[in-house]
Amino acid sequence: GHFGVAGLRGGARQLTEGVDFPKLPDWTNTRPYLTGAHLGRSDGTSTGRSDGDGDKSLKEYSTGCQELLILDDLLYAMMGVEGRYIHARQRGGAGEGKSAPLGAVLVTFAVAEGLEPSLHALVQGMLPLCSAATAVSSYVEAQQRFEGGLVSHALAAEMHELLHDWHTMVVQLEHQRNLGRLSLQAMWFYCQPAVAAMQLLSAVAGKAPALRGAPLLNLLHREAADRAGDAAARELLLRLLRAAAAPYARAVERWLYEGRVDDPYDEFLVLERAHLRKESLSEDYNAAYWTQRYTLRAEVPIFLGGDLAEKVLTTGKYLNAMRESSFRRGSGGGGGGVRAGVHYGQPVRAGSSGGGGQGGSGGG
Repeated sequence: GHFGVAGLRGGARQLTEGVDFPKLPDWTNTRPYLTGAHLGRSDGTSTGRSDGDGDKSLKEYSTGCQELLILDDLLYAMMGVEGRYIHARQRGGAGEGKSAPLGAVLVTFAVAEGLEPSLHALVQGMLPLCSAATAVSSYVEAQQRFEGGLVSHALAAEMHELLHDWHTMVVQLEHQRNLGRLSLQAMWFYCQPAVAAMQLLSAVAGKAPALRGAPLLNLLHREAADRAGDAAARELLLRLLRAAAAPYARAVERWLYEGRVDDPYDEFLVLERAHLRKESLSEDYNAAYWTQRYTLRAEVPIFLGGDLAEKVLTTGKYLNAMRESSFRRGSGGGGGGVRAGVHYGQPVRAGSSGGGGQGGSGGG
């Protein structure tokens, strides 16, 4: 990718204790041009485009030439690339070598002096859109780190799909420019439908970099609730929430149907303490294995709050206990009880024919 990836430099979040994450290759830290981390830095690694002969000041060109030059630079800025007269700057001093937080939104774009006032006003209206697109791209690339977890990976993947639509629009604008049919006024008009969505994505990216698992889902849930009066914004946030919640829902499903914790990134609703040894649940109902092996995390998704989270926990614990009991009976040669290795699939719907151990009308 071309975009900023502030989190791949120093200052990355500490790895979760007890979870062994794969490591990214060294070039993510040592080659800023491959990650886009050079964008807007003041240490000499951030360089704009040049025609090789030294760029003249904008005031030396006619108004028509200025518009063509700025159109070209705006197309680059929309893709997160500096131009000859539009340059990126990092906010907060990150360009001075300070560590930036994971997925930080630091890049802004500014146009050089000398641009005709009416053109300057149009450009100033579009530069925040370029900064927002770069911020979203920065978040997407930063979440490639494994310790982000499945929820943040899913959110970044959905944002990447939305960025694909943005890049498609930029390519279409470039095609119109090449045909000589694009002006700054036309570009501003074509960009209007994307302004609200890109600003919303940028706002989410700015609040989400340090979140994972349930806290990230809760952020999206609250953002959607706060925009109940804006149908378009709410629908976009619900799309992000559905995508981010998908891996979490699959983990809940496996816990409810099989009593197994599928949590490779240590972010699921149910916290498993694997160091606790199995005990005989039939002899001691309050055994440590039952009460302490599986517990709820401190923060759960809002849509699983209250008694529902406790019910989810208890349901999976019962299935887990039944499976463990069946394995012990199978190893001891017992013939009764739950079959070893039983898999709990989808529940039978009420009113459906043929349920559980009851056969058809001729069974018995």
